[in-house]
Amino acid sequence: MNPKFQRFWVAMSLTLSLHALVLFVFWMQPVVRFAAVARAFVPVEFVDLGSIQDAAPNLENQLRTQMESRIANLVADASVSVSSELRSTNVRDERRLAEEVESELHAFEQAEFGRLAAEHKDFDLEGVPNDGQNDQINTLAGWDNRYEGRVIVSYDVANRKHIYLPIPGYQCLEAGKVVVKVEIARDGHVTKARVVKSAEGDEEACLNSSALKYARRSLFEIGSDVNVSGTITYEFVAQ
Repeated sequence: MNPKFQRFWVAMSLTLSLHALVLFVFWMQPVVRFAAVARAFVPVEFVDLGSIQDAAPNLENQLRTQMESRIANLVADASVSVSSELRSTNVRDERRLAEEVESELHAFEQAEFGRLAAEHKDFDLEGVPNDGQNDQINTLAGWDNRYEGRVIVSYDVANRKHIYLPIPGYQCLEAGKVVVKVEIARDGHVTKARVVKSAEGDEEACLNSSALKYARRSLFEIGSDVNVSGTITYEFVAQ
């Protein structure tokens, strides 16, 4: 073989081999890159949206239940507080009403004793004399629970006689005399009352207040006159 031709084939073989090597290298690079990319992954956890949607109403129901429980407790506490206050107020009102009823019963009892004493003199009680216009009622002594004493009530009203003349309970420490001017309507009820002669001493306010209170409760016979004026005198006698 010609040496020149032999060198040509050797050079051609080397050139082809080099090209083949370069092509092989280029062909291998994408595979390595893709393999590296395939290996470089990030783990991702998937969440079930259905479970989240189911859990949301449960959480809302729990919160609502807790709030309703707290509100119920607050309402219960407020109800207990209001009930305690109402119970205390009712007890005070009942006691005050009982005291007033007891005082009224004592007064009515005294008036009834006075009426019976006027009709039956053999009762040996101070009573109401049937002397016409100026009637005087002497009550029994010692019935009051606070202070011993008696109250003498008399009145001066033209053309009217009393139907109900309540006797004050003796609740003041000292004796005294109070004169109350009254105006009596046609139906016999006292429409106005004011003190025209006050008691004297430390118990002035107590005696005046008691006299005015019971003067307003007095009841007289029905008359033809629209308004009739007169006086009711209360003598508080201490013992």
